[in-house]
Amino acid sequence: MESYGYKFLRINKFNIGNDPISTLNDRIGELVKNGVEKNNVINHIHNTIEGLQNGDMKECPKCKEIRDYKDFRDPDLITGYGRFCCHCKGYTLVEKPAHDNIKTDNAVVSDKTCPRCGSKMILRKGRYGKFYGCSKFPYCRGTRQA
Repeated sequence: MESYGYKFLRINKFNIGNDPISTLNDRIGELVKNGVEKNNVINHIHNTIEGLQNGDMKECPKCKEIRDYKDFRDPDLITGYGRFCCHCKGYTLVEKPAHDNIKTDNAVVSDKTCPRCGSKMILRKGRYGKFYGCSKFPYCRGTRQA
């Protein structure tokens, strides 16, 4: 238990001395006077658990690391956040200045419906040009020509 950061007062017949009362009083006084030192490992674990519960942190399914939610930011995606962290994707996020008021909304939702699931379609760009893709991608891979 001591390796988890909890302090114990170990007492047995070999270390109690001739006067058990004064020995106990001195040893308890030393523990209280020094205070309980906080263990950095335990604090890190508590902060990680709180971050996961609050939604400030998330586990990357690829590298199995728990990272800040901002590490999952991907401006190329419609939602703005991806499943994998930027470390696994191998890129660094470059934030745009706050004074840029230019709206870059690449997702154009159309009135067309998906032939597979009936959801709305989004105008997208691919290597063969523009096309309509299902808004529930990757769960539905329905497409139409633009």
